[in-house]
Amino acid sequence: MSNIKGPLISSQRYLDKAKVNDRAARFKRFIVSVYPIVLRGQQYTILMDGHHNYAAAKLA
Repeated sequence: MSNIKGPLISSQRYLDKAKVNDRAARFKRFIVSVYPIVLRGQQYTILMDGHHNYAAAKLA
């Protein structure tokens, strides 16, 4: 498990609330793909995949 450092950048604009709630209730482990990047001396974390899992993990 890694910590997200710096602002989180995501291109996902729509999350299916039913899918998020279902995963929050059923899952014990949430897998997301992130990529850390440094731009102009500032670290950012790009959320590549697992937007619904990330939202469900925040709910759980």
